[in-house]
Amino acid sequence: MAGMNGIHRSPIVAGALEAEASRNLDEFWSKFSEGLNTVYSGQRMSHEIYVSLYCEVYNYCTRVNTNADQHHEHHNMQPRNDYEDWFDLTGMMMYKKLENYIRNHVIAKKEAMASFRGEELLVRYHKEWVNFCFSSKAMNGIFDYLNRNWIKRELRKGRRGVYTTFTLALMMWRQSLFMELKDYVTDALLDLIQRERDGIEINTTIIKGVIESYVDLSIDEYEPSARNTAIKRNANSRDKLRVYREHFEDRFIKKTEEYYSAEASNFLQNGSVVEYMKKVEKRLDEEQNRCGNYINKATQIPLAKALEKVFIQSRLELFQNELGGLLGQHKDEDLARMYKDLCEKFRSHCSDTDKDICQ
Repeated sequence: MAGMNGIHRSPIVAGALEAEASRNLDEFWSKFSEGLNTVYSGQRMSHEIYVSLYCEVYNYCTRVNTNADQHHEHHNMQPRNDYEDWFDLTGMMMYKKLENYIRNHVIAKKEAMASFRGEELLVRYHKEWVNFCFSSKAMNGIFDYLNRNWIKRELRKGRRGVYTTFTLALMMWRQSLFMELKDYVTDALLDLIQRERDGIEINTTIIKGVIESYVDLSIDEYEPSARNTAIKRNANSRDKLRVYREHFEDRFIKKTEEYYSAEASNFLQNGSVVEYMKKVEKRLDEEQNRCGNYINKATQIPLAKALEKVFIQSRLELFQNELGGLLGQHKDEDLARMYKDLCEKFRSHCSDTDKDICQ
């Protein structure tokens, strides 16, 4: 059997190494996990405890297994690098132990908030997300030695399924909590945004925080596996907002089109085109502010296209008829309003003569 460094190792020696590593890790983890419980409980942690946990990880990872040497000599195996061989094995086992710990922690959080809906769910989700990120950054520092050595080496090899410990925490949140609750969370976000469009004051801080979690969770799980420059270029060109776009932006744009399509139709049944354009100006300003306040700026372009389609393109014939009437009545002020801010969007739909008004 080949070792992790390519050195031939008999099944007996390999089994001895794994048994010893597993036994040592179980003993180590039974006490160390108490410190992790403190990290993820949100309790205050002194600098001394933090340093102590870091040192425990460092000391465990840098231990050299002496029992395996006896097996190695007994079976006349070739000399090997004890530290490298042992650390490859213990690094992998410790990583899996941490992965299971975070997964179980996240699942418990998911189950605790699974019954919530609407704004109550958003408040709970946001609170747990903020606490989780804070705790995971502390955890990432504690496992810094593992990050800089075993994990770094595995990433260089292009191994899939291995991440720095903070990224691992985000992956566990995404897989075990977000993907289970995403529909309910997005429903709640869209409901609050509609309330704001209806003129009801909402808690934009909560919305901003939850939407930012979608962005943070848009990590590329395959990028660490890039093995050469070409693959890395492809990885770097992937959409870094994939989770945000798939689970929020797409639904947000669709809801926006539905909302304003209904509003525009209702307004035009009783109001003039000029008054309608005043309304459009106001709505465009609101949506621009919305993107600046709590929706990711990357949404500005698809949102602008959606609004143009709803407000302008779908009613182009009506505008052209109204435009002719306004020109005949010399209502220059009304014409100026129609083109204000929206002029660039309308240029492709106007005649060359009418475009001069925009200058």
